[in-house]
Amino acid sequence: MTTETTQNDTSTETADAGATTALGDAATADTTTDTSDTDTGAVTNDDADTSGDDTTTEVTGAPDTYDTAAWALPDGVEFDTEGFDAVEPVLRELNLDNDQAGKLMGAYAEKIVPMIEARAGQKMDDAAKELSANLARDLQADPEVGGAKLKEAQAYSAKAIAAAIPDAALRSEFSTFLNESGLGNHPLLTRVLNVAGRAMSEATTPPAGAGGGDKSAAEVFYGRKG
Repeated sequence: MTTETTQNDTSTETADAGATTALGDAATADTTTDTSDTDTGAVTNDDADTSGDDTTTEVTGAPDTYDTAAWALPDGVEFDTEGFDAVEPVLRELNLDNDQAGKLMGAYAEKIVPMIEARAGQKMDDAAKELSANLARDLQADPEVGGAKLKEAQAYSAKAIAAAIPDAALRSEFSTFLNESGLGNHPLLTRVLNVAGRAMSEATTPPAGAGGGDKSAAEVFYGRKG
């Protein structure tokens, strides 16, 4: 009896040991189960000894305050505080760090701003040319100084300008201004100078005892004193 009991006990222990084998469990395991967290005894990053690692992680992203003084802008370009205030919310929305924001602003100042200025200058030139052409058309059609009267009006206008600006160099500058601005074809300005030049030409020598001599441009307009 004793021997039989021992064999039964041994048989039970063997069965129990077989029921907990790794392969036995694996054979009936759900193969869809995620085994990524299974503890295999390998050393993980969390278990690794990092006591000797002094490496620090640099914090990136938008800073509390952008260090705009550290940004490299093209030569001759001054930092635009109002412009920066307008775009700073966008820089922060993009979460740009100081270097990234500086590069973006520098590229804008170097490449985009000149393009905008060139386009604006071209528009101004085109507008000036259009204005000059329109004024020239209106001058030719003006009943007082246009058409067949234009050459005579130009001659009288030249006399008035010479009297007002006797210095030849200054007259040359004034001529350049009139040509570049298109105002040299303005009908009303031509009328004014034409009348002034004509009045100067028609000024006569006063009677004897009245002081003699031709009247100056100022005397034509305001009268001679004395």
